[in-house]
Amino acid sequence: MNIMVGKGATLPSSPGCLIDGVWETGEGEEIVVVNPANETVLHRLTGASVEQADRATAAARRSFFEGHWSRMAPRERSRRMHHLVDLFEARRQQLAELIVDEVGTPIRITHGLQIQFAIDVLRWFADKAAEGPRGGFEELLNLHKQPILSASMLVREPAGVVAAITAYNNPLLLLGRKLGPALAAGCTIVVSRRARRSRPSPSWNFSPKRTCRRERSISSSVAWMSAAG
Repeated sequence: MNIMVGKGATLPSSPGCLIDGVWETGEGEEIVVVNPANETVLHRLTGASVEQADRATAAARRSFFEGHWSRMAPRERSRRMHHLVDLFEARRQQLAELIVDEVGTPIRITHGLQIQFAIDVLRWFADKAAEGPRGGFEELLNLHKQPILSASMLVREPAGVVAAITAYNNPLLLLGRKLGPALAAGCTIVVSRRARRSRPSPSWNFSPKRTCRRERSISSSVAWMSAAG
């Protein structure tokens, strides 16, 4: 089932959680998505349960140690992240219309502040995925003369699983500022959309999840959940 929102934006009906590459219906509290302009109900979905959150974390950890994202060459990670941003850009208008209905941001501001800023942030981190911090993932340190002459190299590696919580008022930009650096570093990530006044962002809950899933190498590294409260 699809729900028509605003000026023709389509809000696809889907389970609220993507865990270990599989869509699941949430087992937690019901979340009601409300249009702040007229208080009509845009969508209802069920948030994740504690058990689902635990499984999402376990899946992300397993993907980190057994999957290929953390071991992927930096330039290849960068290429795939740029492809992900391309997919977001292709859905620019749909995302804008969803955000207008859910957040209430005027359409002109939405295209810049909500959409373009998010794309710019993700592009920046996609570039950094290849460049690395401070110009590289390996840094030759100064020679040590004591107790004996020796040289050392600092190697920056992915740390593990990142937990990220995004807010209601700027869903895509805040998502980009968390998703971008985690993926660029080679980490896996569990993203939770925390509901504010029972109004999680439909633009966060649907379009970004489906977009990431189309880039399969990234979908296996990201778990998505919605949480009420």
